[in-house]
Amino acid sequence: MCVGAINWCGFSWEAFATLVTGALAVGAAFYIGKKQTQLQEISVKESLFDRRYSVFKRTESYILQILQHADQPDEVTKLGFFAAMGEAKFLFEPHVLAGLKAIRSDADNYFLENSHGTAEVAETHRLKILGHFHGLSALFAEMKLG
Repeated sequence: MCVGAINWCGFSWEAFATLVTGALAVGAAFYIGKKQTQLQEISVKESLFDRRYSVFKRTESYILQILQHADQPDEVTKLGFFAAMGEAKFLFEPHVLAGLKAIRSDADNYFLENSHGTAEVAETHRLKILGHFHGLSALFAEMKLG
């Protein structure tokens, strides 16, 4: 009964307790390490979400000010949007930056036509900006934490 590579019958209770305690400590350390890794992954995702959400909110604010005032947004909002465009390069896939550039281009065209052009052309650009506003959730769809 006590034959084989390990002489189990020769183990004292102290040796057995030491072996079991060591195995439990290794198991607990593995479990805690795994949980810490999961928490760190969640923290990184949350941080990324917060940074992406900031880009979204500054874009939304930029468009809303244009639509509400039919004019250029205030300087803080405009600079916030331009900074958001710069951050988008690092936070999103390239299509998001392309969408932000399209928003800026249509806004610039709207400002130009609204001040020096015809009302019909300005209205066309305003409708494009309105379309961008309605498409923001699709443009920023990859923000989801998933």
